Formats: sequence, C-alpha cells, structure tokens
Amino acid sequence: MLLPRALRPFPLQLSIGTDICHVPRITRIITQDGQGWGARRFMRRILTPAERQTMEPKLERFLAASTTTSTSTSTSTTTTTTTQPAGRELQQLSQSLAGRFAAKEATKKAFGSRRLSWHDISVRLEGSRPYIVVRASRTSTSTSTSASSMVDIVPDIDAPTEAEDQVAQLSLSHDGEYAVAMVLAAATPSPSPVRLEITP
Repeated sequence: MLLPRALRPFPLQLSIGTDICHVPRITRIITQDGQGWGARRFMRRILTPAERQTMEPKLERFLAASTTTSTSTSTSTTTTTTTQPAGRELQQLSQSLAGRFAAKEATKKAFGSRRLSWHDISVRLEGSRPYIVVRASRTSTSTSTSASSMVDIVPDIDAPTEAEDQVAQLSLSHDGEYAVAMVLAAATPSPSPVRLEITP
C-alpha cells in the first residue's frame, strides 16, 4: 500500500485567467443599428474613458467607411455607381473590441476573489506590449459578463483613489474569428504555507 505523498506548494503567489471571444459576436453588437450607436454603447459599457479615446480613431474610420458614397458616371448608354466598402474597418474595430473584452474577462478570472466591473480594468500599452491595470478595491457597479447584454451604460468611474492600483501581465492573440487573452496577476498571499497530500 502506497502512503500519501506531501506536495510542495507552487513557490509563487500567482493567479491566471484566460478567455476567448468570438469576433463575429462583437461585430453583430456594434452593427445592430447601422449608424454606430451600437458600437458607442458597447464602448461606453466596457471601456474606460481613456480606452475609448484610444479606440475612437478606429470607430471614426469605421463610420466614415460605412457611409455610402456614390459616384455616377453617365454616358449616352451607361451609368456606373461605386460604393465604398467598410469591411476592413469593421474587422479592425471588431477585433480590437473583442481583444479588450477577452482581456477584461480574463482579468476577472485572475482576480476571482474580487468583483470587478468593466471600468475597474484598463488595458494599456507600453510600446507595443499590452498590460492590465486594475483599480484599487472599490464597490463594483457591474457584474454582467455577457457580451450580448452590453447595451446598458454605466457612469465613468475614473475618480482617483488613495490606494495603489495593481498591474497584471497580459498576452493577447487573434486568429481568424477569435481573440484570446491570458492574464497573469499577483495573488493574495496565503497566511501560512500549505502542505498538500495526495493518495495515489
């Protein structure tokens, strides 16, 4: 009979969260009204004011490309009409928002002991490297995690706090119709080391 074996705990107090987002799901949300209101509602819902400012140029390019521009060339027998497509601009905006959504969902999982709202989490860039900043503990105002329900608007919550915000590491990847995010965060230290036992 084999005796239980003691396990050495993982030496670092780390927490991992991961999430995957289907990009067409975000596309349906931001194009539901055809005039950009769906995109703006979604952005106000999940992005902080600073993040919305970063995303605004992509939104404006999408809205400009979505405006139908017709050029007619008339001859004695033919009339040609050209319409400017918005496919590439829509794809870029959808992928960016899907990445932010996945990053924030992954952060919520990494900080599982806290009830974080969308605006408690900020995706930032250092050069080309993304990372996460989580606001110091505060009362959460949003618990919904469904992208399809991102139609309500919550007030901006960027007021400064005395406590320190926390940085977490973020890895983002896009492949076809999917955006994947992984977040590595410092976990709350345990009061004392834990010795685990298993029975073979």
